Amino acid sequence: MFFTQASGTFRVNPEEVAQAYWIPWSKFSDDVLTGSLPISPWCRLQVEQLRALGSSPQDWPVAPDEALPSAGRGTGVCQI
Repeated sequence: MFFTQASGTFRVNPEEVAQAYWIPWSKFSDDVLTGSLPISPWCRLQVEQLRALGSSPQDWPVAPDEALPSAGRGTGVCQI
């Protein structure tokens, strides 16, 4: 999982995505784990594991580049 910050609008491919919207991690994870947000079973399993890392993605541990897949290496981190 990658964490990023963005502003403005985003576009999705309507052939691949039925609906998209921004939601804070805390609400998303709460809604997934209480069953009030319909989500795939694999996503629920990932949310359970990610919640164990802490309540905020900004506070999760960061893997070293060599532990990441090649597409995620050398991206750098920008802290605001």
